[in-house]
Amino acid sequence: MDIEKRIEIALELGDVNETMKQEMIENVKSIIEHRLILAIDELLTDEQRTEFENVQQTQDTVAARLWLEKNVVNTQALYSSLLDDYLAEKRNQ
Repeated sequence: MDIEKRIEIALELGDVNETMKQEMIENVKSIIEHRLILAIDELLTDEQRTEFENVQQTQDTVAARLWLEKNVVNTQALYSSLLDDYLAEKRNQ
C-alpha cells in the first residue's frame, strides 16, 4: 500500500473533501520527512556527517540517498517506521 493510502486509512480521511485530504496528507508527509532528517542526523558520526555533506554538495539527491543507504540506514524502512509511529500517535489522540 502506498504512503498516501496508508495515511488516508489511518487518519480516516475517506469522507474528507479531496483538497483537504491532500493538504492533510502532504502535512503528514512533511512531518515525517522532518523526523527522518532528525533521526538520520542522530545516527551520523561526525565523520559520516562531513562525508554526507560532501556528497550532497557535489552530487544529486539520488547519490545522497544511496550513500545513506550504503553507509548509515535503510531510509525507506526508517521512514515507514516513523510514519507508523506518527499515525499511532494520531490515533491515540
